[in-house]
Amino acid sequence: MSVTSRNYKYFWSLLPGLITITGNLLGGWWVLSNLIFSIGFLALVEWFMPEDKSQEHSASPFIPDLILVLHALLQVLSLTALFYSLHAGRIVGWQIFWVAVSTGVHSGSSSLIVAHEMIHRKKKHWQMLGKMLLFSVSNVYFYVDHLRVHHKWVGTERDPATAKYGESLYAFFLRSTFGQIASAWNVEVNRLKSEKSNPYGFRNYVLTNTLLLIAFYTVIVFLLGKVALFVFIFQSLVANFLLDTRIILNIMV
Repeated sequence: MSVTSRNYKYFWSLLPGLITITGNLLGGWWVLSNLIFSIGFLALVEWFMPEDKSQEHSASPFIPDLILVLHALLQVLSLTALFYSLHAGRIVGWQIFWVAVSTGVHSGSSSLIVAHEMIHRKKKHWQMLGKMLLFSVSNVYFYVDHLRVHHKWVGTERDPATAKYGESLYAFFLRSTFGQIASAWNVEVNRLKSEKSNPYGFRNYVLTNTLLLIAFYTVIVFLLGKVALFVFIFQSLVANFLLDTRIILNIMV
């Protein structure tokens, strides 16, 4: 496989997003499509397919960058399709629970991973896209905690995103989530104090984004109702849970 053609295979990573959008638009039990595809079919494929350890890459970043942008677009469209079908009454009963799980699987396996890549880049437009993806899973702390706490203190007690030996996944998820929120808040407060700025003003990233998230939740309830808010929050929990699951698995292997 040539270096250039190797890049094209990563377009397959867009397939779960397309399936999520389609399932959300069709409604009914089609909402399970991505859950079945990503957790079932892809798991079997990965189990039996040989691992690609090639380090070849193209000198041009165009295709990899395009794929990242398309992932961000698919996240917006998957949530839009979700809200549309909920409003249209295409998703009812237990389908409401499963559409949140299925959409959350896409958000956690695609959008959060892409957001991680984007926030590590120096250019502002990439960081803004990464922040948008984090916002789409109700994550108002990762941008601060990951870059300014995790990277500095990984593997130590001072990093809430480092799993402890023998810690269960569920215990880690709870401890890590609340720990990252607290550490991100403290980092922002201390940063602004050192700059002699109001630590509780709108320059506080965690505070500002928390207020924006609350405003977004309010708009969802006002326009679409409490069920839509439940679905959005639950898909966010699934997405962030998958991220912590990946951390645990990385330690195990």
